[in-house]
Amino acid sequence: MMDRFLLIPRKIKQSGLGLIELMIAIVIGMIVTAGVLQIFVSTLVGSRDLLEQARLETELTSIMHFMTNDIRRAGYWGDEGKVSEWGSADRNPFITAITGVEGIATGNKTSETADSCVLYTYNLDNDGVDDSDSDDARIGYCSSCATPTVAPFSDTNIYDYDEMEMFGYRLDTDPDGNKFISMRTGAVATDAVFSCDAGIWGPLSDSEVISITDLNFDLDANAIATVTADDGSVLTIESVEVEITMTGVLVSDSALQKTITTTVRLANTRVSD
Repeated sequence: MMDRFLLIPRKIKQSGLGLIELMIAIVIGMIVTAGVLQIFVSTLVGSRDLLEQARLETELTSIMHFMTNDIRRAGYWGDEGKVSEWGSADRNPFITAITGVEGIATGNKTSETADSCVLYTYNLDNDGVDDSDSDDARIGYCSSCATPTVAPFSDTNIYDYDEMEMFGYRLDTDPDGNKFISMRTGAVATDAVFSCDAGIWGPLSDSEVISITDLNFDLDANAIATVTADDGSVLTIESVEVEITMTGVLVSDSALQKTITTTVRLANTRVSD
């Protein structure tokens, strides 16, 4: 006889998520996803800032390295020895004040801050071997310029025209108001002075990328000895250091700013009265 209980239908329990559980799971998933996205975005922003900061530091360091390597050469005389025609023996025309031209000096372009420009000279072409050489070392004026008639460049005892040997760096401003560093690349025939306003200058930094908000050259000369020249004058030998301070800001993000400072000791001593 068949068991009568076998004919009774049984209730089958179904397992799974209800609507409430599903909604809770979706909310939790959205919260987790939002957190992950926030971390991802923060990482991207942080990486971008690090890259921009690295770019700023690299640009400023490269500019500073370029300037210091050249400024360090100020006063280089080459193979010249004592040249009596410079007025007093033992004098180096590339480092001593002669007819208003100094081996190294600071100033500024008109409308720029004080001491935001440096001017210097050195014997670029290494002309002149000894005192008997017909081409004793002279400060090169401009290889492409006609011989000027204006003083002091008309004085061929001091100036020559085979190479440009008067150099400089200065703070400049572009038409958009962004500041940049420019370097002296030459002279013009009408120049009457060696100054931060005269000559031909070209950009060293890119004002569309970095704005140089501050540039300062600070000269520090220390007497280290005295010598007596052939004409009897007593000359002071000085060591010269140049402290350079430069501040740059990214044009694309003015919040990123960097200031670097370095000191350059000239390899050549300065002679003065």
